[in-house]
Amino acid sequence: MLSDGVHSCIISLETGEKIGDLTVIAGEVLAGDLRAEIARLRAELDLLKTVVRRGLARN
Repeated sequence: MLSDGVHSCIISLETGEKIGDLTVIAGEVLAGDLRAEIARLRAELDLLKTVVRRGLARN
């Protein structure tokens, strides 16, 4: 059973090499938290688009 919050699991081989990860969000999602997360993701996407466009303009 998971408690409320964000839980992360890293999947690795016996050698310690990371082969994947998993994130689970449990509990009730607050509408404000979801809107804030979407706004943050949009801002990151806008920044990424700007960087890519500048890189393409140089070539």
